[in-house]
Amino acid sequence: MSPPKSLLLVAAVAIPIAALLITTADATVETTCKAAAGIEARVDYGFCVAELNKHRDSPGADAWGLAKVAANLGVNDAGGAVRDADDALASGAADGRTRAALGQCRRLYFDAELAFAGAYDEINGRDYAAGKRMAAEAASLARRCDEVFAEAGLQQSPLARHGEYAVRIAAVCAAITDLINWARIATATTLTFGGNAENAVYDIKVMLGSKAGATRAALAQCQKLYRAVEFAFAEADDEITARNYAAGKAKVAEAVSLTHQCDGDLDKASVLPSPLAQHSSYSVKIAVICTAITNLIK
Repeated sequence: MSPPKSLLLVAAVAIPIAALLITTADATVETTCKAAAGIEARVDYGFCVAELNKHRDSPGADAWGLAKVAANLGVNDAGGAVRDADDALASGAADGRTRAALGQCRRLYFDAELAFAGAYDEINGRDYAAGKRMAAEAASLARRCDEVFAEAGLQQSPLARHGEYAVRIAAVCAAITDLINWARIATATTLTFGGNAENAVYDIKVMLGSKAGATRAALAQCQKLYRAVEFAFAEADDEITARNYAAGKAKVAEAVSLTHQCDGDLDKASVLPSPLAQHSSYSVKIAVICTAITNLIK
């Protein structure tokens, strides 16, 4: 019995992220920014790495922590825009129209600062959809300042760089927040594993009825092994759901090892090609995906 199409779809969706993380053991700024840029065209990889690395909380942070760092960077820059507006107003050099525009922009950036702070709080509370909305709102408020100057017939806003920064860091924040949702894919892959193991047990049961001797003995051993595989994947799902990522990965590795034992038993019995090759091969591929995604959210 082949793996159900719905389970194959989980693997197909997960592969783009997993491919980015195959060789990495930790969710570093670089790997996270690479993955974020891979799913969101608005994310500039160089900008993402440079900005996140400036923050003291970035070293060792997981995707959740880095999403909060991005929101905090937005808070800081919006606050800087408010101070720049205050300085420009205090200098007394601006004319009436410019002062009016700066006053509006000051309020907009003050609200943007609050919105980025709200994004931080929502992400910290793991309400990721709300966090993304707040980050998008912050970027929109900052961009509104440019429109204020344009509508007043004035040259480019002296705060324009802050508006550009708000848009770029909001995109980083949203993309990393999306990556956190791949944790759900990680648990889905363990369920995919379990389904594949269950299918293997079923296929073996069918084959046992027509086999004898060493082949039958090897298949009977494989049936026991794949039942253990099914149990190991169930434990992996429990561990990853509980955020015990190292334990979850260990269970996934154990499950794959059991499928290899089955391949070895069939090889010793000269059962070639292996009638269960599709199941062991599929298990390895899904294990790579699950491990890579788990590394990202570790």
